[in-house]
Amino acid sequence: MFIFYRLFHRCVRSTPLGPLSSLSPKESSVPSHSSDPILVWFTVFGLSLLFRPVAELVIRVFFFSACVLLTGTLDGLLNLLVGHAVLRAAKYKGYDPPLLSSIEAGSLGGIIVLGPTTLATVCLIALIGGLKLQKMLSTHVTFLLELAFVIAMSAAASSLGVTVVRYCTRLDDLNGPPLDATHAARAGALGACILTVPLVSTAAFFMREAQMMPSARNEPITPPPCLVDNLEYPVHHVASSPRTRPHRHVITHTAAE
Repeated sequence: MFIFYRLFHRCVRSTPLGPLSSLSPKESSVPSHSSDPILVWFTVFGLSLLFRPVAELVIRVFFFSACVLLTGTLDGLLNLLVGHAVLRAAKYKGYDPPLLSSIEAGSLGGIIVLGPTTLATVCLIALIGGLKLQKMLSTHVTFLLELAFVIAMSAAASSLGVTVVRYCTRLDDLNGPPLDATHAARAGALGACILTVPLVSTAAFFMREAQMMPSARNEPITPPPCLVDNLEYPVHHVASSPRTRPHRHVITHTAAE
């Protein structure tokens, strides 16, 4: 138990990736300047799993899979619930059923469709290398295709969840029947446009900004010229190019006795 606790503590405390710039081109085929930072993150995550011990690898994969499935369940629930609530408040026809039925249908659709689909996509991108197709397309086209895929999966999850609730479960008579498959798909797509699309866009923006920071680009930080003469130790300048070797610049001081 203590060994598993230590492995779990290390798994939680240390991220599986680290900075993308730490992987040199010789060690990895993933370009750190790729147009989509989310694809880069998932690809480097899959490559990093290949260099882990077996016990740590099992724990990381288990918790990562659990987090993906829980995230898909929550995403499906919120997408269908928000879409149903908005369309019902707008008084569109076909959205009179109560919101409680959409909660159950969205949860089932998320755990059946969104969770496994996200997990399979991550594995394919990480192991097969989904960046080859990305090089053929521009940044904006790739990002729009990803958003369209997210909306389509949310619509499919909502439709399937409503179908499962309608034919495989029994709801209370006070709750009434759930939405039909067509209206549920529209509500799920609308909820994805309201919730998931802004979240994915924000995550991609901040991940791209993190890559553009000097620490992510592994740029050397040099002191100001006014402080160079006051340094007691030599200043080390590390070249930013991976092909050049780091060199040392020694500053000698002369003191008048």
